[in-house]
Amino acid sequence: MLEAAQFVATLGSSVFAGAALYINLVENPARMSLDTPAAFAHWAPSYRRATLMQAPLAIVAFLAAVTSWLLGARFAWLIAASLIGAVVPFTFIVIMPTNKSLLARGRDVGSPETRALLERWGRLHAVRTILSLLAAVLMLLAAAAGPIHAQAVGFTVTPLLRTTLSGDATKEVIVASGQFEPDGTTGRHTHPGDEYATVLEGTLEILVAGQAPRRVTAGEAYHNARDVIHETRNVGEVVARVVSTLVVEKGRPLIEPADGSG
Repeated sequence: MLEAAQFVATLGSSVFAGAALYINLVENPARMSLDTPAAFAHWAPSYRRATLMQAPLAIVAFLAAVTSWLLGARFAWLIAASLIGAVVPFTFIVIMPTNKSLLARGRDVGSPETRALLERWGRLHAVRTILSLLAAVLMLLAAAAGPIHAQAVGFTVTPLLRTTLSGDATKEVIVASGQFEPDGTTGRHTHPGDEYATVLEGTLEILVAGQAPRRVTAGEAYHNARDVIHETRNVGEVVARVVSTLVVEKGRPLIEPADGSG
């Protein structure tokens, strides 16, 4: 599911960017080399046809990129989604008034004003080109960066207590200490219950699917909800230590590795 969403987002943004770049570098300069009535006559049907292709591409790419982030991909996917998604409101708020002026009934298509509007449209369209190119490049870089860690690296766990939860024999309470070497990570995983942790030493970054990264330092605590994909990393230069309390279902693995896609 995650890989499919990333593929759709990258493909949609790349196709949009390629078409937009072609318009700015080839089609519009060729159009503006004509006299104004001919340039307008070319622009009107081209604009209508392009809208039918580019609007769905931008919307689909935006939704797919947001979905990728919600499924646990890197935060870069949400930034890329914002870039390609910005194309739509930019078109309606900034470019549409120019389009309406050009298509206004009774317009003198040979006037200097018409030519100025066509030139303005080309400059505004360049903004869409830049936004879509940035989105496509960011998605490609995020994909090329490789998967987020799916397995623990430089991280060790020491169980301290394991007991049945009072009043509910189907659950147990586990208290454990965790040690992170510099650059150590738990890897992407879930728990069959809630985790409550306190940082004793160091600085950690918590990566939770669908949320922005957050940092916690010594003396601060954090919570990871049941079955939510998350990863904890040591982003400091010294060893980091935590104590975690988990209330989990009996009979299920305490740590369940998650898909490690980027």
